[in-house]
Formats: sequence, structure tokens, C-alpha cells
Amino acid sequence: MINKVVIFGTGDIAEEVFNYLTFDSKYDVVAFTIDKKFIKKKTFMNKPIIPFENVKKKYPPKLFNMFIAVGYTNLNQLRFQKYNEAKKKGYELISYISSKASIVGNQKIGDNCLILENNSIQTTAKIGSNVFLWCNNLIGHHVVIKDNTYIAGGCVISGSSIINQYCFIGVNATLTHGIKIGKSCCVGANTLINKNLKSKTLSIANSAKEIKINNLDLINSILK
Repeated sequence: MINKVVIFGTGDIAEEVFNYLTFDSKYDVVAFTIDKKFIKKKTFMNKPIIPFENVKKKYPPKLFNMFIAVGYTNLNQLRFQKYNEAKKKGYELISYISSKASIVGNQKIGDNCLILENNSIQTTAKIGSNVFLWCNNLIGHHVVIKDNTYIAGGCVISGSSIINQYCFIGVNATLTHGIKIGKSCCVGANTLINKNLKSKTLSIANSAKEIKINNLDLINSILK
């Protein structure tokens, strides 16, 4: 089995992926890679940065795996683009599942998935490829999360719900039972979804009201 990994990306998510793979996996990160035109330094996290165009020469797919550590830019389209390019180069794309995630059984989970700590994924859930689940989510029974989706932390995806491709689900969002989210949807932070969303829908919760307070005694009474 190949345990040497090259990470695509040099941003915040790439740094997080590097740390998770280093401290909580069998994988050894040997280098980072990005498109040549974006390279501005030689190293990242004390590892070399290699132009993506030439990565096969130094790190051939027969000896190294890859992980695409890109966020939800353009509703995950950029990550999917690089996912496809890495596949065409012949790389196997690993998935990282935290040792502190709660997964019972043999759920179907695709490649290039990032599943962080305290995700609870119930036994009948199915996770596609290139799906990122940040920490502290509940993925309920018979939920289907399709490819190229990003779910931020603290979300509840209730049983029998379906999230289609290229979706973003913001922090602390909740889907009630049996909800169907169409392709390329964006659900904002703290948003309750209790009806199906058609493709290319944006749903956001109302922002909290701001009230100017001059009397600090009122604030202190609320905090008691």
C-alpha cells in the first residue's frame, strides 16, 4: 500500500490537511503542489512545493498518492477540476477520516473526502467522492451526500435527506427529515431548511438584529 502523499494546495485548508495527516493517519506528506503560476515560495510546512504541471516527474503516481486540499471556491468546482486533473495524471486520491469521527459499519465513502473529528455518520448514510465534512456534524440515517459537496461545522443533516453535487452547507445549518437539496445550492450559516430546495438556490437565515445600547446595566441584566 502506498502511504506517501502529495497535497494539492498551499492555503489554510492544505495546512489543516497536512496536520491531520501527520498527527492522525498512516500517511506521510512528502510535498505540496499547485499550478506553477501561483508558486511564490519554494516550501510550505517545511516541505517542497512542486509545479502541478511537472509533479509526475518527481512524484510518480505509481509511488505516491495525492489529496486535493481546496475549499468550496465556486461551489466546489475548483476542487473538482483539480480532482479530475489529478486523476488524469494517474494519481489515486486518498480520503482522510478522523480517528475521532463516529462511524459504525461500512458506510460507502468516496475518494478525496475529508471527514474531521466528531462527525457522527450513521450506518446507512452514503458519502460521495470529494466531499468535505468539517467537524461536529450529524449525518443521519439513509442520508445521501453526493460528490463535490462541502458541509461546514455543526450541521445537522436529518435522516433520509439528499444533498446533490456542488453544494455548500454553512455552519450550524439544519436540514429536517427527508429534505432534498438540488445541485449547486448554497445554504447559509444557522439556516433551517424544512422544505426541498431546487437546484441553484441560495437560502440564508435572517441576520441577528443589532440594537445600540448605551445603558450597560441592561447588558449586565441579560448576562446574569
